[in-house]
Amino acid sequence: MPSLSIHLLSIALCLSSGFQQGYIASVINQPYKQIQQYINDSWVIQFGQPIGPATLNLIWSFLNVCFPIATIFGQLFANIACAKFGRKKTAILATALYIPGTLLCGLSKYLMPAFELLFVGRIIWSFANGLSSVNATIWIVECAPAKIRGRMASQQEVAMALGSLTTQGLGVLFSTDELWPFNFFPNCLIALINILMFIPIYESPQYIMEKYGDVDMARKALASYHGCSVADESIDQEMRICEESIEKGKKTSDQKVEKPTIKTEYTSNEIMFMPWRSRDQTSQLIRHAAWLGVMVKVF
Repeated sequence: MPSLSIHLLSIALCLSSGFQQGYIASVINQPYKQIQQYINDSWVIQFGQPIGPATLNLIWSFLNVCFPIATIFGQLFANIACAKFGRKKTAILATALYIPGTLLCGLSKYLMPAFELLFVGRIIWSFANGLSSVNATIWIVECAPAKIRGRMASQQEVAMALGSLTTQGLGVLFSTDELWPFNFFPNCLIALINILMFIPIYESPQYIMEKYGDVDMARKALASYHGCSVADESIDQEMRICEESIEKGKKTSDQKVEKPTIKTEYTSNEIMFMPWRSRDQTSQLIRHAAWLGVMVKVF
């Protein structure tokens, strides 16, 4: 039977990842007319004339597009954050970033004509979601028992739908010129509750092994997630998988270090843009190959 720890982890990751993704994607859909009117009114205050329809459509498109773009950057940063801070601290950091991101979106109305805060808040919020989504996947793979791992991963999709449904419900109540910021504010409370849920949860056993080399603590964390005793045979099997994964990572890192490299006394900028200085055969070969690659991509 799944343990209390794995249930708590599953709910916490659903709230921090899938739910937030659905929330961010849909939160501006219901009150879009009110938000567009606010942007137009802010534009009049700043520039003295109404915004053109084409420009308004462009601004609105960017407000939507900055969500997937910022999410991608968050996903790219996630690998670094997970390795440096661990799965638990990365989850707390990402969830904490939801709060300023949400507040900036909502408070922009009351700091009129600073409609740019909508973009800043949405970018922070989306970046945090990208970070959280990758971290959630890593944490599930490393901690969930194999028999419920797929179920935990699929719950992210359910949470995403719930996040979208929540914004639709809030939109019915708050899609007016005065109340549309309240579509954002409830998410601050959700993020605070989410952070509190992460605090009692164990760190990933694999990170404990990688960072601290504490076998006893890693076994204790695994036992908590799997709902069994520390001496259980299944824990031995999972610990071997952890050790093999860490060892494989070290070997891959060593192989990368040992790969032969082309040595030259000149910097990359000198080789590419200062041919009168870097005249040796190695530099010429690198320069010709690099510019050939550029031309192939262009044409």
